[in-house]
Amino acid sequence: VAPSDVGGGGGSNRELTITWVPLSREYHYGNNFGYIVAFKPFDGEEWKKVTVTNPDTGRYVHKDETMRPSTAFQVKVKAFNNKGDGPYSLTAVINSAQDAPSEAPTEVGVKVLSSSEISVHWEHVVEKIVESYQIRYWAAHDKEAAAHRVQVTSQEYSARLENLLPDTQYFVEVRACNSAGCGPPSDMIETFTKKAPPSQPPRIISSVRSGSRYIITWDHVVALSNESTVTGYKVLYRPDGQHDGKLYSTHKHSIEVPIPRDGEYVVEVRAHSDGGDGVVSQVKISGVSALSPSLLGFLLPALGIVVYLA
Repeated sequence: VAPSDVGGGGGSNRELTITWVPLSREYHYGNNFGYIVAFKPFDGEEWKKVTVTNPDTGRYVHKDETMRPSTAFQVKVKAFNNKGDGPYSLTAVINSAQDAPSEAPTEVGVKVLSSSEISVHWEHVVEKIVESYQIRYWAAHDKEAAAHRVQVTSQEYSARLENLLPDTQYFVEVRACNSAGCGPPSDMIETFTKKAPPSQPPRIISSVRSGSRYIITWDHVVALSNESTVTGYKVLYRPDGQHDGKLYSTHKHSIEVPIPRDGEYVVEVRAHSDGGDGVVSQVKISGVSALSPSLLGFLLPALGIVVYLA
């Protein structure tokens, strides 16, 4: 029985990869079973033959530094055992690996988005054999060998790098890649992430019902020396138990939101900075009570009124 589905191609630079489906044990018909792989350039005269002694393998990779990239080869495979050789498979035509890109991406730039994210952009190389782009980045206090890698398709012009350290120097470079490997790196770009967002949450001091709206007030957040300066506040108004709602932005220390028509709502407040959003504080409101329990505890003693809440 001859091996089936002989094919292959691709692989790393200067390689010819040949594959086939291994024969099951019932077709070995003897000991010392293996395969003979034969291949030659499509227009060549002489077959080169290689013995593969592993009976369970279905792959052979031929390396030759003189091999031209993307060259057509004829390949065929047969099995053997201690009694002799079996028949050759049908002859397949495959291509040797293509060359890795020889050009480096140009016009590489970086935009710092926050304390933990940056965006990298570049111009495409003109070679047609580019299948992807690889972005390598590493912190200045780390070794380049420990660089992180992000791979994007050849249609992309940018990539977003996440989970970076705040207030840290990073180096970034971009390479064009294909199945044969990656080409030379672009010019190395140096960048710094922003300081971390504020670590203190806004302290909500009151939640007052006024007509058809609630007025939520909080203390100003003061950033520490190693944190980004507060530029405003983000307020999320959402139904209790849900993650989505209406998002407000304000530079004030208070905001007005509608009284919920039914059920309870949550108002989340967090400081915003160039480094990102800070820690959230929240308060629940509803259309039932004229005043929230927290505000009752704040106002009633001042008025000399004692109440008991069931």
